Amino acid sequence: MLNDPSPDHPASLAQTADTTEMILQLQQTIQSMQEQLRTLEPRAAQPQYNHREPKAHLPEPFNGDPTSVRGFINQILLVIQQQPVTYSTDTSRILLIGSLLTGLAREWFNPYFENQDPALFNNFQQFLYLFRQRFDDPNRATSAADMLSMIKQGRRTVAAYASHVQQLVADAGWDERAAQHVFRRGLNDEIQDLLLTVPTATSLVQLITDALRLDQRLGQRQAGRTMTPLPQPQSYSRPPPPFLPRQPSKLFRSRPGSQRPVPMTDVRLLIVGLDCFISVPSLQKT
Repeated sequence: MLNDPSPDHPASLAQTADTTEMILQLQQTIQSMQEQLRTLEPRAAQPQYNHREPKAHLPEPFNGDPTSVRGFINQILLVIQQQPVTYSTDTSRILLIGSLLTGLAREWFNPYFENQDPALFNNFQQFLYLFRQRFDDPNRATSAADMLSMIKQGRRTVAAYASHVQQLVADAGWDERAAQHVFRRGLNDEIQDLLLTVPTATSLVQLITDALRLDQRLGQRQAGRTMTPLPQPQSYSRPPPPFLPRQPSKLFRSRPGSQRPVPMTDVRLLIVGLDCFISVPSLQKT
């Protein structure tokens, strides 16, 4: 039986050297492949566009008003979704917000911009968290419930009133039945009266749809009433015929107890619209 060669045998040393070199080559190959993967990952993560990005409308500048925080942030997110290549990094998104701040909001942003802390400027979600924490209403649910308790349609359209109610209901966390009650109660009286003529809605969305349809019909009705009436054609009455005196004709009548006839004259009289003739004794001497 042949024994294994000892570790100090020249053949064993050569084999060990070859194995070590092969391992080193494999490690270098793995490292090279890993570097290639790290280079390709950002390219794969970034979507490729073969067309120009759509033009996005920037929101109105934000001055620190707590009631407009939600709308401002939603508009910012909409711009980012419409132009993902332009605002592909967290820093570019934060700078977009900073460029649209005024008043107290700009004063709050200035120290962050001057320091340029990488831990913050490379984390868009963390920046949004700080932004909401500073300017958003901390008692949003309570504030929304207070506004719902006294909200009225007033001079607004049903569409504008419904949008406001839906936003407040979401903030307050009210259920469906409470939302329907507060929406119906705040409508103007004429819309509430018309809702009695349609089947009862089973959801807030259906109730809003019915109110919108009735508001449109009411507006059409009011517009029809205020339309300028067409001018009526003038009626012309024929003028009365000109008065033409009738030639008197002489008649002869006998006086009582006399054989001699008395001349009579026809006289035309116009009495209360009646055209008639009577005979009177003539004033001529006979």
